[in-house]
Amino acid sequence: MTSPPTGPRLRVAAQVIRRHPSPALLVFDHAGLPEAGTQVPAGGVAPGEDPERAVLREVAEETGLTGPASSGGSRWTSGPTPGPGSPG
Repeated sequence: MTSPPTGPRLRVAAQVIRRHPSPALLVFDHAGLPEAGTQVPAGGVAPGEDPERAVLREVAEETGLTGPASSGGSRWTSGPTPGPGSPG
């Protein structure tokens, strides 16, 4: 696994795709925060937490989905990231 970028804030986002019976990207709307818009599961990485584990945790926390996951691999990007509920 490659090391994540360093900086003041590390966040992860999941792109969950259902492959069967037809491809679909998992997105959701916050019931209590409609101005946040449609989102993919995402959130902060706890200090010392493995980023790949953080992705699975965020998916479980925000969607209730748990269980086996297959990964297409990790890719890191750096730069400013919007906070929860921010566009972009």
